[in-house]
Amino acid sequence: MKSREDEERSHRMMLEQRLVLENEFERKRQAEKELLRNIEQLELQERALLQQRSRNELLDREIAVRRMKDDDMNRRLEVLKQKERVLKDKVQQKNDNYMIREVTTNDQIKLSTRIPTLPSFDGKNFEEWKLETVCMMRTGLYSDYAVSQAIRNSLKGDTRRILLTIKPSESADELIAKMTENFGEVKSVERIVQEFYSAKQHETESCSAWGIRLEALFQQAVNKGEIEERKRDNKLKERFWRGLNSEQLKAATRVSYESSDSFEKLKRKTRLEEEENNQVNATGKTLVNQQSTDDRLKVLDEMLERLKTIEAQMSNMKKHNLEGKREYESYEATKSSDQERRQDRHTNGGRYYRGGYRRGRYPNRGQTRYHNQEYESTAENKHSHLNEKSLSRQGTMEAKQN
Repeated sequence: MKSREDEERSHRMMLEQRLVLENEFERKRQAEKELLRNIEQLELQERALLQQRSRNELLDREIAVRRMKDDDMNRRLEVLKQKERVLKDKVQQKNDNYMIREVTTNDQIKLSTRIPTLPSFDGKNFEEWKLETVCMMRTGLYSDYAVSQAIRNSLKGDTRRILLTIKPSESADELIAKMTENFGEVKSVERIVQEFYSAKQHETESCSAWGIRLEALFQQAVNKGEIEERKRDNKLKERFWRGLNSEQLKAATRVSYESSDSFEKLKRKTRLEEEENNQVNATGKTLVNQQSTDDRLKVLDEMLERLKTIEAQMSNMKKHNLEGKREYESYEATKSSDQERRQDRHTNGGRYYRGGYRRGRYPNRGQTRYHNQEYESTAENKHSHLNEKSLSRQGTMEAKQN
């Protein structure tokens, strides 16, 4: 009996163990499937990355090849441009010589009377003046004598003293060389390059003026041979954006700067943003000015009200003073007339009294009472007259209310 129970118990235990093992096996099988799926996805990603890397390597090689070709093309273009400039100078020189040989005597006289006009030069802005002169010479419309005379006529002030060191027969090229020696740029090459790379926009300088000044500095560096002409657009674009004084303009044009836009396009966008900012600032200033104007008008209105109050007080004071003066004059007139009547009565004695002989012998009889009453009435009137007016805090005479 016991052995049977033991067998059943062991059988149940074995069944439970088998169930546990089956569950564990199923869980491991699911984990294996999940790992296989992850491995498959990782392998796909690895293959995609390898393909992308191979494409990137191909693109890098193509870019390197294109850069080499571009550098070669730029060098060839530079050589061709130099040849073109040399040929143009030769052709221009030959044309000038041909025109000088072919003109007749009358034409020479007529040409010599047509002296061109150059901008006045007083020692400042030599590069601009020199550019105007060189452009006039390259047109071929004027003879060398006419250009030389135009150069002499353009000198003003102390710069005309250089004519004392120049021969009258010197050509226009010799005159320009002499002027360059005395008024040309004397900065070193390092100084010019440093000024270009450290240049920044001034606070009161517009974007257009900043761009022109930067291009002038770049051209000076190119003329000195320190910067290649083919790097013009990239260098100007970088220095123009980095040298902007306004961080707001930098933020607004950052996309254009980081893109493939040219220097001219970046400058146009910057000028547009600058114009919009100026309009906003002008509107804000108008509102502030309008508010300050309203405040000033309010203060002026208050001052006008105060002035009107002061004028009214002064008018009342004048009116009261005039009334007091009239009352005082009336009082003085009454007083003088009373004194005259008393004097007449005292002089005539008892003429105005009826009675006997003895009554007329006392000239003062009957006058003491009248005189005392008159004196009391006069003193009372004077006292009331002085008490009718009182001085107010504002300095005006106001009638005292009884």
